[in-house]
Amino acid sequence: MEKFIKNLKTIYFMLLASPILIIGVFLLMTQKGTVMLNNNFDSILIYVVPIFTLIFITAGFLIFIKNLKNIQTEENFDSKISRYKGIIIQRFAIIEGIAILSVVAFMITLNNYYIIYTFLSLLCFILIYPTIGKINKDLKISPNDKLDQQVENKKSNNFFGQYPWLIIPISA
Repeated sequence: MEKFIKNLKTIYFMLLASPILIIGVFLLMTQKGTVMLNNNFDSILIYVVPIFTLIFITAGFLIFIKNLKNIQTEENFDSKISRYKGIIIQRFAIIEGIAILSVVAFMITLNNYYIIYTFLSLLCFILIYPTIGKINKDLKISPNDKLDQQVENKKSNNFFGQYPWLIIPISA
């Protein structure tokens, strides 16, 4: 289970970093003067970006809640975790999509107004940071089956977890 949390956090940080890196690269390009401004799209994007932000962040939340209710009824712990990983990544992707859309709108128009929506999306992204406590709460795992206890049980189920004194350090 520790590997599950580690993988989920890796995906989280990769998706969080992409809009920030794109903004950084683009700001570098604008300082060098290699970017062309196009104000024609600004009249369209000024409405599209806020509407899409509102729709997709709300839809991502509602889809997550709907799928989470289906997962909570399952009995198999491994199946719960596997399906939970899928819906949490879907939630990450929806929010990152809005951040990328607002970054692209900024890149096309150079209107700083779109950076606000990027940071709003990233704020929502930061609020859904995956932790063991949140996963326990989301999946309604009983107190005696807590995820961190599952991690400890999995560690002690292998041979060296039961007999740690058998591990012999090898020096070079």
